[in-house]
Amino acid sequence: MSVSSAPGRERAVHRYRLPVLVGIIQFSGFMILAVLWFTRGIWWAAPPVDLPGLFDFPSAYIGDSFLLPIAVVLMLLGAGHLPRVPRDRTVAAIFAVIAGLLATGVQFLWLVDRHPKGNWTFPQPHQFNVAGIWHAVYFVGTAAVLMLALVLFAYRASVALRGVGPNAVIAVLSGAGPSVALSCLFIYIVLVTRDSSISTFASRTSLISLGLAVAVFIVLALVVLRRSIRMLGSHMILAISAATAVTVAIDAPWSGDRTQILGEVSSGLVGVGIALLTLVPGRALDADSYLMYRPNPVQVPLVGFVLVALLPSLWAHASADILNSRWLQAALWVLAYLVAIVVLCGAVVRCFRLPWMRQAVDITVVSLLFCVISLAALTVPRWRQASDAAPFSSLLVAIVISSLLFPILKIRMHIEIRDEQGPPDEDTGSFGLAGATKLSATATVGMLLVFGLAGVVSLLDFTLAAAIDRKYVTDSGMMPQAGSLLVAGAGLALLAVVLLWFSSCWSVSILRFVAPVLAVAWPILSIIVVGIHGVDPVTLVAAAGGSLLALWSANTMINNVGTLRGTRVDGPLWACVAAVAVSSLVSGFFAASVALAADSAHVYTWFAGISTAVGILAVNGAIAVVVGHLVTSERGGTRHGLTHNLVQDWILALLLYVIVLVIPATTLLHLPSSLGIWARFVATFAIVGPFLTYFLRPYKWQLETNLGHVYREIESRSEIKSVTRKTVDYERGLLRRNRVIVQAASGKLGGPHQHRFLRILNAHVRNQNAISNALLVVSLVGFLVLLGGQTTAALAYLRRDQDLNPS
Repeated sequence: MSVSSAPGRERAVHRYRLPVLVGIIQFSGFMILAVLWFTRGIWWAAPPVDLPGLFDFPSAYIGDSFLLPIAVVLMLLGAGHLPRVPRDRTVAAIFAVIAGLLATGVQFLWLVDRHPKGNWTFPQPHQFNVAGIWHAVYFVGTAAVLMLALVLFAYRASVALRGVGPNAVIAVLSGAGPSVALSCLFIYIVLVTRDSSISTFASRTSLISLGLAVAVFIVLALVVLRRSIRMLGSHMILAISAATAVTVAIDAPWSGDRTQILGEVSSGLVGVGIALLTLVPGRALDADSYLMYRPNPVQVPLVGFVLVALLPSLWAHASADILNSRWLQAALWVLAYLVAIVVLCGAVVRCFRLPWMRQAVDITVVSLLFCVISLAALTVPRWRQASDAAPFSSLLVAIVISSLLFPILKIRMHIEIRDEQGPPDEDTGSFGLAGATKLSATATVGMLLVFGLAGVVSLLDFTLAAAIDRKYVTDSGMMPQAGSLLVAGAGLALLAVVLLWFSSCWSVSILRFVAPVLAVAWPILSIIVVGIHGVDPVTLVAAAGGSLLALWSANTMINNVGTLRGTRVDGPLWACVAAVAVSSLVSGFFAASVALAADSAHVYTWFAGISTAVGILAVNGAIAVVVGHLVTSERGGTRHGLTHNLVQDWILALLLYVIVLVIPATTLLHLPSSLGIWARFVATFAIVGPFLTYFLRPYKWQLETNLGHVYREIESRSEIKSVTRKTVDYERGLLRRNRVIVQAASGKLGGPHQHRFLRILNAHVRNQNAISNALLVVSLVGFLVLLGGQTTAALAYLRRDQDLNPS
């Protein structure tokens, strides 16, 4: 088997080698330009400082660096998948030379312009500097390489479609490569057009040459594909959407206002959720037709990129019109928001588009609802007596979101649960999901989590707007070390990923001992960069929350990485469990305290504080997921893979921690200390009460679903169902169920294999539920205990006309 597969691997390496090499060379051309920019004035004469520089031209630092190399690599890869044709390289080379000569002519026309708009490569008429000479060489070379790749692909495709191998062309055009390549080219066209918008002879020359290149592309597509041109339909829609997204994003009226930032974040999350929705099986569609209408999974990240860029941009335009009372224009932007979702989903779903869109109406409506709620938050300051209505309006919004979103999530989750239940594989005996079923399950869970988070952000947006800004203390900035800390954490996570890749390629057992070191490096790094100190009055709550997050992580690592995979917990895994628990303790404490304020007198802005907290928790979770892979064995027993299980648990923990602790903590810190501690606690939970309304119903359902998962698995897995049911019911208590985990970790848990697995699963799930409840109690206990305190002052504080500093 290894002998027969070796030639295949060699052919694959050879096929990818040349395109990747060309892409690297093209990228290196831009890197030389970047080096010239950063070394100006050191070994060559610096251009005048008032001239536009490298990073004033997006077509250069985005297009030349990434878009064009990616497009060239994909076109060459596509050509490599088509049958060779006699003299195809010669024909492509001739056209490349012609393109290079035309590009040289464009450079000459730039030089003869008497009144050009100067820039750092072209500081005065009729003369390039050192950077300008290199840019001219790079320009000519890029034009030649683009034409070479395009003609080579077009020539081979033309011959193949006329009898040599039409199936090869169909296979290439059915993939995601054309979507990505066309998107890169269309975005580049938009960026060049923007950078050449100044009316000079040189700029007009650039636009004419660009138009000529577009005309050549259209002619080639029509001549080569003819009737098969329809195969480019969905690719063209995606590419045009990508270019539109960039255009709208460039011109969008972005704002640093808290309400607008949260609205844009919510729209971005909606974009991610919609992209994942395209991979989710349709509610009313036949399960057997899933592979027929499901988009190419490689296209989905592109859809996500377009929506993440486009939806927040459309929302920003609508928000600007709302603030200026241009209601009709705002409504049109919202309509464009809806059309973008429908068009992009329709473009990538391969068939049954109308039935698929009908079954997706519920998610589409909720997406539009989040957009409207965030826009409505902008109008709150105009309300009369807004502070009196604020608690009720926020509560109403929470009820509306929960009433619409929760049933949708519940139905989708039940479909996912139904689809993943089944007997073991006949050949391997494994209960693990595989192929399309695994992908659809992962996409469903991801989509539900993302939309849940989008609901949180929309509700937070409205709640903070409705709570009247002037009630809060003045906030400013963000944690000074946040940027360096998160960049260092991302670097640490990337290092862990590299080690994981190295471990997957070569079995290196020593890396199991490195995993705990990587995990404990994050809290050590955090303490070194930030230091460790409390922030009154949330220090104790943050410490309790961090402790519970440490218990959650220990439960996750022991069971998902060890016992549920049928292995005992050995020394490296115990060390990793301890390291991840310490990391979670420190991360949880920082996220609910120092990420939100320097001290009680200096509170960071809402968005900065919450974003920093989310970033700290996300880095902690990412490192835990990777080190879990490093330290695990090859065995498995759950239906989903290790990555799915770990990511799902950490996202749930992040959502729970942010909603239950981070948002109340930052709200408490934003309240004036003159109210007194008791009134501040009461007012905090009066303000964040809508979150509890939004959160408690799906939270309770999730707890029930977790336990229901155990009993469903008993029905499909257990060798002795009645005995297993009685056993798991008996082991509901804290001590009994954790005794099961200890025995399983030491390899001493007896009984049939699936019976053991189900007992561990029961203990794992009940521990998660108990930790979640404890975290909720930590958040609510202040409100419950302090109801007998200064409620009058707290309620008075919710009225606009009250003095916040009575004397």
